[in-house]
Amino acid sequence: MITPDPQGWTVAVTHPDTARVKTPDVLDLQDAPALNPGPNAQPRLRLPVPKEDVWLSSAYDDDPEMRVWKDGRRLPIEVLRDVEQREDATVLVGVGGVELEARVSEEYNDDRRHIAARDLVTDNTSYEVDAPEPETATLEDTTLQTVDTEADWLAALADENEDTDLWEVSADGELRRRQTTYFEVADDDNTIRGARSVEDPDDFTRIGQDFYVFDDTVRNNVESGIQVTFDLEYEVPFDELVVACRMQFLTEDDTDPGSAWHHGFTQRIDGVDIDPVGPDIVGHDPDEPDWRTFLASDASGAPDTIGPGEVEVEVRFNADEGTTDDPDGDPQTAIDAIALYDGRHEPTLGGVTDSGRNAEIDFYNGSSVVQTSDVQSAFSIPSARLEAVVNDTSGNQSVGISNDGGETWTDADNSDVVETSFEDLSSRLRARFEVGGFDGETSNAAGQVNAQAVDAYELFADITQEL
Repeated sequence: MITPDPQGWTVAVTHPDTARVKTPDVLDLQDAPALNPGPNAQPRLRLPVPKEDVWLSSAYDDDPEMRVWKDGRRLPIEVLRDVEQREDATVLVGVGGVELEARVSEEYNDDRRHIAARDLVTDNTSYEVDAPEPETATLEDTTLQTVDTEADWLAALADENEDTDLWEVSADGELRRRQTTYFEVADDDNTIRGARSVEDPDDFTRIGQDFYVFDDTVRNNVESGIQVTFDLEYEVPFDELVVACRMQFLTEDDTDPGSAWHHGFTQRIDGVDIDPVGPDIVGHDPDEPDWRTFLASDASGAPDTIGPGEVEVEVRFNADEGTTDDPDGDPQTAIDAIALYDGRHEPTLGGVTDSGRNAEIDFYNGSSVVQTSDVQSAFSIPSARLEAVVNDTSGNQSVGISNDGGETWTDADNSDVVETSFEDLSSRLRARFEVGGFDGETSNAAGQVNAQAVDAYELFADITQEL
């Protein structure tokens, strides 16, 4: 066991074969001892001892263990690396940090430099590391990104805006939800072959200003009905479409009180029959029309998709063919509204609001979540804030920010601002937005009839000037 001298130098070199420890005296020459630990340099010590040829033995060629103390304190010298012979002394050249001589390869993306250096050493050597956090300046509330035009949005978003998406970037620079339900009331412009407008049958409330009755009086043994053109905002799988019509069967069946009968009718989307209904006796509520839905999923000869663009929807009542149950062959069917919607986003189809002849129906169902690409900073970002210009913050609406490429998010529901501090620092940020629809009224509808839209946003960051 070596007992270091509390005053002066102590050296111990272990013979690699015999394990014998040599502890020569240390000489004091003009240029040695000389320790050169140096910042960012490998510790190196030149230590003169009494001259002996034994130090030239090949046994000391392969970095034998060398320990050195100065005034009782251990120095970071690990091995005898070289021997120099002088006329008056032998100089032992010792080095430390030999584990750092191994070459390793690691990749760091967002780690701060002092942390990366610490981890690199501790993961690959047995050394303890002193890597203090550097003193750095912080630039507060720095604008990192501003988006407020169509070109800005398209450049910032992580994904391209496709025709099949339920969101869009509009020409006036808004990120908005696309409409999934389309609605129209019956009026003189969209009825076929002389259907006649009547007063409210049986005193029930109609949607809009008109309620049209189709019967043999106006039909004259040819098809009649309603025909509407809707402007779809996105591409929809044809077999997901649903036509909804608000009908009332007015001719009660004599043999089955509480039921009514009709001649049958056909629904068409751009000329394709989707769900024809033959003459039938149906249960009915004499005091209120019912929404009846017809699926396009079984249509024959239909295209795979339809839209975006204009789509023609028809509900045609069959010509009088008579029925076994009603020899008179003159049933009456009334209709006041028609809708087309994407069946993957089924709307609420209600009655009429208390405020007037407005249908309870949602044009925007569900919500879309859209995120941007990363915006980079030259330095680390300890905290950030997103401010958006949003026309409505109800329902599922939210805004969020991420500093790890979208792996984790800080969100603020029903808000146009989100602010957070990050525990794990990086030099990148991205934003995301969730938009749907919100309540309002049109001339003939009430419900989620308005699209939520983000008009613009800004990303702010506190930037720490550190690497």
